[in-house]
Amino acid sequence: MTKGILWAVIQTPLLIPQRYPVGSPRHITLQFGVHRENWTHWIGEEFQATTLYEAWNGKIQAVAVKLPDHIPCANKYPHISVSWCKGIKPYESNLMLSSKFDYRLFKRSVKMKIEFLEWG
Repeated sequence: MTKGILWAVIQTPLLIPQRYPVGSPRHITLQFGVHRENWTHWIGEEFQATTLYEAWNGKIQAVAVKLPDHIPCANKYPHISVSWCKGIKPYESNLMLSSKFDYRLFKRSVKMKIEFLEWG
C-alpha cells in the first residue's frame, strides 16, 4: 500500500506578502501518513475554502482556513503555511497555531483541489 499525504492544493493565487525568506503558500494538509487506497475517491475533488486570518510568531507565517464540513481534515488547525525562517519546517505552523501568535484578519475565498503526495 502506498503511503503519503492527502492535501488540498491552492488553485487560485493566495496573494499575501511573505514575512520570512523561505516557502510559499501551496496547500492544506488534510490527512498525514495515510494509505492512498483509502482516499482515492477524494482525489480530484474541488472546493472553496475561506481564509480567516494571517498568523505569525517570529519564525513562521500561516493563514488559518475554514473548510467545508464535508472535507476530511484531520488537522485540528487547518491552515496554509505561507513562509518561514531558514531551519524551520512548515509543519511548525501547527505548533504556532496551538500557542501564542500575532494575527490580522485575512478573509478570502480560495479554490482548492484535493491531491495525494506519495512518499518515497
